[in-house]
Parts: sequence; C-alpha cells; structure tokens
Amino acid sequence: MTIRRLTDPLINPVRRALARFGVDPKYAPLVTILVTILLGWFSLQLVNTIADTFAGILTALGRHAVVPIIGYLLYGVLILAMVFFFVLPITDARTARMKLSVVSSLGVLLAVSVVVPRLLH
Repeated sequence: MTIRRLTDPLINPVRRALARFGVDPKYAPLVTILVTILLGWFSLQLVNTIADTFAGILTALGRHAVVPIIGYLLYGVLILAMVFFFVLPITDARTARMKLSVVSSLGVLLAVSVVVPRLLH
C-alpha cells in the first residue's frame, strides 16, 4: 500500500473541483491539507464550546442559579443551530426555507438572550 493509494480518495475529488473552477489541479494536495487543517480547527473549537457549555451548566446547577442555566442553554441552542446552518447544503427551495427559518430562530434567540437579563435586573 503506497501513500498515493491512501491519499487519492481524498485528493481526487478536490482535483476535479479545482479543474472545474479553472484552477491548476496540481494544487489539489495543498488545498486538501488546508481544508483538513481548517476542519480540524473547527472541530476542536466545537468540542471546546460544547465542553464549556456543559461545565457552565453544571457550575450553575451547583450554585442553584436559574438565570445562568437559562443563558448556557440558550447558548448551546445557538451553537447547535449555527452548526446545523453551516453544515446543511442548499439543494432545493425547501432547504433554503429551512435555513431561512434557522436564521430567523437565531435572531429571535439572540434578541431573547439580550432582553431577558435586562428584565431580570
């Protein structure tokens, strides 16, 4: 088993996509490496955010504080909605409407997360 046989399933789709866009396909390995690094960084940030959210919820539960629990839960919902928004491709009008509803929901949740703490003080 050579390295080329191992990496070709990753590089060939990138090579074809670059050729379709009129870019020299010799850059496919570099683009593949950069995309892999970017996806790895994104995954680490997502895991870190989820872990911080759970830690915040557990800390707030330990203090019996309701407002921080609600804040961390809203933050968690916002993160999940953003991940859903960026991962789901637009394939038809139904998907576009679904993404529009996610953006609307994010706007409502953002407004609630700004207004609720001010009402409680």
